[in-house]
Amino acid sequence: MQSDLKQLYEEKELLKDNLDAVQQESLSWEKKVQLMQEMMKKLRDERSSGGDIAVMKSEIHKMEMRLSHLRRIQEKLIHDMEFCVARRDIILDKVMSKFKKDPKGQHNQKVIFCKRLADQKLKIKQIAKDTKKMENRIFEQECQIKDTLDKCNELQTALKMMEDVIPNVDQKIMQMEAIKYHNLQALVFKQRKAKMLQDIKSNRYKILFTSEAAISEEFQNEQILHDYLKHVMERTSQDFPLLKNNIQKIFLTLEIL
Repeated sequence: MQSDLKQLYEEKELLKDNLDAVQQESLSWEKKVQLMQEMMKKLRDERSSGGDIAVMKSEIHKMEMRLSHLRRIQEKLIHDMEFCVARRDIILDKVMSKFKKDPKGQHNQKVIFCKRLADQKLKIKQIAKDTKKMENRIFEQECQIKDTLDKCNELQTALKMMEDVIPNVDQKIMQMEAIKYHNLQALVFKQRKAKMLQDIKSNRYKILFTSEAAISEEFQNEQILHDYLKHVMERTSQDFPLLKNNIQKIFLTLEIL
């Protein structure tokens, strides 16, 4: 009897230590989940109308609109330059034709032609310069759109990863809660058993079964009841899958008994 009590007290202390360790780990996982939930909320907020992702998408749309506008301007500049070159060629053809018809007025016509040609060259040069600037602006706009898209994709990838991890963390917490419940029930059972043995030792408890045969028979009856309860809970778990976590606690209690 004394050795049984000593063993029970040792097991009780061991269970207390295990229970404390599981509680600490459970708290650690709960904190992790809380942080992940806060991160999820932040990322979801960023997806909403006022969030960073939504703002980025809006900015990307605006930049794409500006890029489209810049490309239209670029096309117009190229068209204007082509028009100026064509006009210059037409002027040149007309002047050359007049030179042939009126040799006396060649000098005056040549001066006028040179002035017009110089004006056309300046205009073409300015259009080419503006076109180059527009190409640079378009390139910068494209780079900015690419950078913003990359950031937006990174945020969406992070959100997807968080959404994938959360179910696994929830499952881990449920497992830790089940272990904590099992250890707590085992500790309570050991405490009750220790108290009962102490009552027997102090003659405060009357032994109902005194013979080995009676004890063996009662043990078999208890085992039959135990197996029946397990069978009932297994059927209940199949019929009511939503109660899986609660039924698991009952299974853990039955394992202790």
